[in-house]
Amino acid sequence: MAEPLKNIYTREYVERLAMELIAAGGELVKADFCSAAMGNAWESLELKERTTRLRKCLYEFLPSTYQDALPIILKAANTFGGYEGMFFPEYVEAYGLDHWEDSMAALEVLTIYSSAEFAIRAFLEKDPLRGQQQMLLWSKHDNEHIRRLSSEGIRPRLPWASQLLYFKKDPYPILRILENLNKDESLYVRKSVANNLNDISKDHPELAIKTAKKWIKSKQPHTQWIVKHGLRTLLKAGEPSALKIFGHGGSDSFECEAFELEQKSVSLGEGLSFDFTIDVRKQGPFRFEYALYFFKKNGTHTRKVFKITEKELEVGAYEIDKVHPFKKINTRVHYEGLHFVEPIVNGVSCGKKPFFLWLKKPNYMVYMLLTVKNTIYTGITTDINRRFNEHLSGVKGAKYTKANAPKELLYIEAAKNRSEAQKREAAIKKLSRSKKEAMYLLK
Repeated sequence: MAEPLKNIYTREYVERLAMELIAAGGELVKADFCSAAMGNAWESLELKERTTRLRKCLYEFLPSTYQDALPIILKAANTFGGYEGMFFPEYVEAYGLDHWEDSMAALEVLTIYSSAEFAIRAFLEKDPLRGQQQMLLWSKHDNEHIRRLSSEGIRPRLPWASQLLYFKKDPYPILRILENLNKDESLYVRKSVANNLNDISKDHPELAIKTAKKWIKSKQPHTQWIVKHGLRTLLKAGEPSALKIFGHGGSDSFECEAFELEQKSVSLGEGLSFDFTIDVRKQGPFRFEYALYFFKKNGTHTRKVFKITEKELEVGAYEIDKVHPFKKINTRVHYEGLHFVEPIVNGVSCGKKPFFLWLKKPNYMVYMLLTVKNTIYTGITTDINRRFNEHLSGVKGAKYTKANAPKELLYIEAAKNRSEAQKREAAIKKLSRSKKEAMYLLK
C-alpha cells in the first residue's frame, strides 16, 4: 500500500523548513518552530490539517506584516516542490486577500514549485471579474505551470475544493481562457483543459458539445484527445450528440446478440467474466463499455461505467469478452448483495443481468431457481455457478430440473455448513409461493 502523503511532513522535513526560512531572512528559533509545528497531537493530523498547521506556524514565526513575510516565503519555497510546499500558497490564500497585486505575483511564483490551484480560488470568489482577467493573462504566459494554473484554478468543480458557483453558473469566461490553451504544446496543460471542459459538461452539456465541435474542426494533433477526454462524462452517459462527434452511430448500425453471464455469483478477490456478440451492419468506429450497478449499504444501486475498447469494425459478427476484477480498493467500499452488469455499445445498452457478490465465499449456499415452467426449485450447493450449469446440462443436475430446466436464479443465501443449509432448504420448501416470491432477489 502506498505511503500516506501526510507522512512527507517528518521531523527532518520540518527542521529543514525552519532552516530554509532562517536562511531566507526569517528571524526564528528552529527548536521553537519545530515544537510549535509538531506538538499538540501532530501524529493524528491528516494531510490538510498538517499543511494548515504549517501555514499557521509561518504566520506566527515570520513578520506579522504580509508584505514583509512574503519575500521570505518566496525565497524559502523554491526548495520545496509538489505536495511538500502546498502550505506556501495556502499562506497567500489565508492572509493575502486584501493585497491583490502582491498575492498574484506570489502565486505566479509558487505555482511553479508546487501548485496554486487551490489558493487562487479564494481570490476568484472574492472578485470574479478581476480574477478572470488575471487567469486570462496567465493563459498566455511562457511557463507551462502558470498556463496550467489559469485553467486548473478556475475549474468550476475542481476535486477536493469548493465549487466556483459564479463560473459554474456562467462558464463563458472560462471558455475564453481555454481557447488560448486548447492547442497547448504541454500535455500538463492539455490535461487541465480537458478536465475543465468535462466540469463544464456536467452543468452545461450543450455548451460543452458546441465547444467540442468547434475545437475538433481545427484538426490540431492534440485536439481530438482533449475533446474526447473533455466529454468523457457525456460519452459514458451515452449522450448521442457527444458520441456522434466521434462517428459512433446509434443502434441502427449494429445489433447486440447473445449476451452471456454464466456466473451467478462472484466473491471479492475473483473476476466476473462476461461476453456478448454484436452484428455490425454498418462499418464505422465502435465504442465498447460496460456498466456495473454496485449494491449500496442502503439497498439501492450506484452505476459506474467502464471502458473496454474502441475500434473500427467492418460489417460482420464480433464477440467481445471482458473480465472485471472484484478486489479491495481504497476508492470503493464493496457490499455483499445483488449487483448487475450491462454491456454498452456506442452508448446503447445490450441488456442487464444480475449476479451476487460475496465478500467471502460461504461454505454452503441455499438457493431458489425459476424453471421454464414457472415453478420454483430449492436446493443447496457449495458453488452456485457450477451447480446452475449442472442443472442446465440435465446430466448432473437434480431429477426435478432434468424435467424442468432452470431459467434464472431467484434467491441465494449463505449457510455455515451442510446441516444448516439442509435445514434452511427444508424450511424454504415449506413456504407458500407468495412467501417465496417475497424473498426474490429480483422484485
